[in-house]
Amino acid sequence: MSEYSCDWCAEEVGDGAGIYLNDDADRVCGECAEKKRHCRECNLDVPELYSVGSGRFWCKECSDASTAAVAQRETQTPFERWLHEGFEAGWVGPPICQTHDGTPTSAEEDEEWETGDPCLHILRLYASPEEKAGVEANHSPSMWRASNRWQKPSP
Repeated sequence: MSEYSCDWCAEEVGDGAGIYLNDDADRVCGECAEKKRHCRECNLDVPELYSVGSGRFWCKECSDASTAAVAQRETQTPFERWLHEGFEAGWVGPPICQTHDGTPTSAEEDEEWETGDPCLHILRLYASPEEKAGVEANHSPSMWRASNRWQKPSP
């Protein structure tokens, strides 16, 4: 059995089950981690810390936000997770209603509408396979642009 000890109080904690690797890469026991009371997520000193796993201790607000984010990810469909990942990374904007919200453009693109012919790349989100089929039947560019860009291999 390997013996582990806390880098702060030197107390031995047997097989390491009570030792956490904190954000400073110190091996600390739960009691010492609680004493420090500094949330590494929001970088504030707080009255109480909560373990969020993997030896990380955060304040209640950061812990609750992390728990809520995990719960939200668990209820999302794979498409929603994919879309959210793109939004968080800055690759795509949020879904909007083009009819009621207008086309999302920059000031430069608005100016180009007055003097030229700007090309805006739009992704249509479908609520169902039936809606997708209906749009493709009614909007030929949705078909030929896809076939020009992403030709599906023959079976």
